[in-house]
Formats: sequence, structure tokens, C-alpha cells
Amino acid sequence: MCPPLFAAIGAGLASAASAAGSAISGIGLGTAASIAGTGLSAIGAIQQGNAAKAQSDAQAEAYRRQAQIETMTGEYQAGRKQDQVDSTIGTQTALTGGSGVNLDGSPSDVIGSTASEGALDIAAIRWNARNQANNLNYQARLANIAGRNAQTGGYFNAAGSLFGGLGRLGKMA
Repeated sequence: MCPPLFAAIGAGLASAASAAGSAISGIGLGTAASIAGTGLSAIGAIQQGNAAKAQSDAQAEAYRRQAQIETMTGEYQAGRKQDQVDSTIGTQTALTGGSGVNLDGSPSDVIGSTASEGALDIAAIRWNARNQANNLNYQARLANIAGRNAQTGGYFNAAGSLFGGLGRLGKMA
């Protein structure tokens, strides 16, 4: 959809073209071709801007989906790491208790260190996943901005084509 400014320009150009058409009903083939070429050029510019926006919107959606996947993958990996840590702590506890060693002191410190290191690893996995997801969401925002800019550029190019064509017609008359 074109912004109100371009709708107003289009309406003004349409009424000017209508008045010009009435004034010069006996135009030549060259003039008619020039008018048609100008119109097609304007339509092409709008279509090009709209296509670029659609492509950018699709890319942005792909970035957003990838961000969701990164978040889910990070949570899955964090869960797997937690399972590994729990298993290691269970094995350490069983081996220590099975050997008749008291869990106070050094064995307890080793188990605590395993838990602490595991918690840091899990936090790092989650942080990396969130960071990757944030970067992808940022890329999505940039793609949306690029699409809007391309679409707006298409409208400006269309207006330039129309005004340029009208200017050439004015010189012919």
C-alpha cells in the first residue's frame, strides 16, 4: 500500500493526465508511446520496491525462526549438560560412599566443584543461545527496515518517472 503522500501525487497526476488527454485528443504515436513508457516505468518501479520488500520480509521471518530454533537448541543443550553433571555427581557420590570414605572435606569439595563448574557451563550454553537469538532478531529488524526502504524507494522512483515523463510531454507540446 502506498503512503498517503503518494496517493495524493497519483491522484493529482491522474487528473492532470486526464486534462491533458482531453486537451490533446489527436496525439501522435510517439507521444502515446512516451506516455505508455512513463506509466510502465512507474508501475515497474513500484513493483520492484514491493518485490524487494516482500523478499526482505521473508528473510526477516527466516531470521526470527532461526532465533527461536537457537533458543530451543540452547535449552536442550543446557538440559543435556545438566543431566551429565547430575550423572557425574551421582557417580562421584556413589564411588566415595562405596569406598567407605566420609563425604566431609575433600570429597565434598570435589562434588561441589563439579556442581559449580556444571552450573557455569549451563549458564554459558544459555547465554550463547540467547546471544545468537538476539543477533538473529536484530538481523530480522534490519531486513524489515531494508524492505520498507526499498518499497519507499520504489514509490519515489515511480513519482520521478511520472514527473519526468510529464516534463518531456510538456516540452513536446
